[in-house]
Amino acid sequence: MVPALTAARARGDDAEFAGRAVFAIRLAWWLGSASAVGLAMLAGPVNISLFADNSGTAAMAIIAFAAAGGTLQAVSAALLQGLGDMKSPAVNLAAAVLLKLTLNVVLVPAYGIAGAAAAMAAAFTAAAVLNALSLRQRVNLPAPRFAIAWRTAAALAAMAAAVALTALGLGAATAALPSRAAALLVALPGVAIGAAVFAAALVASCAVTPQQLRGLPGLHGSRIEAWLLRLQQAASRYSSTPHSREG
Repeated sequence: MVPALTAARARGDDAEFAGRAVFAIRLAWWLGSASAVGLAMLAGPVNISLFADNSGTAAMAIIAFAAAGGTLQAVSAALLQGLGDMKSPAVNLAAAVLLKLTLNVVLVPAYGIAGAAAAMAAAFTAAAVLNALSLRQRVNLPAPRFAIAWRTAAALAAMAAAVALTALGLGAATAALPSRAAALLVALPGVAIGAAVFAAALVASCAVTPQQLRGLPGLHGSRIEAWLLRLQQAASRYSSTPHSREG
């Protein structure tokens, strides 16, 4: 999306730049929030598969939520840099570092590594919020839409249910295996199924438009795009059926 944003800015097309910037932020939020929720739910199997025991699983679940803020921070910083603002992302990140150091002093003595994980998640969130405020000063971004918010929440709920059922089923099926192998056989399919369900739910709820799908790098003309578009069309027909009957 960066070349498209750069081209829009070079043409002086503020409306197109704002539209693409909004979708970039929305995409970052989707990827970050799904990663955060999914990793938090699979913290146990992931921890065991990596480190052979479940010590520190709570800290891993907490630090998972840094994915949402970290993704938003990285994308919003890139957008600011695309506007020629190199100072704000650096200043905002420095402020987030100071926040993390302060929270470390307060939380680590009392909560150990869980406190450090919470400090990191809070710091990334702060950097993302500061970048968003800096971006709004330079681009006329529309306010968040309730329709997108509830569709995102529904997609996250569907993903969480799918991940929980997958972990439960695979956990029972692999109970006789060594703990590390069993955890890996729960974590990897859980990630794949969660990602697939979340993407399908976003498309089925029309949170993503066909035009936005075609604008994603590597997706236009692919089989995945065709499948997602068919899913969206089927969902649209299903949702419009009650209205047509009422009419």
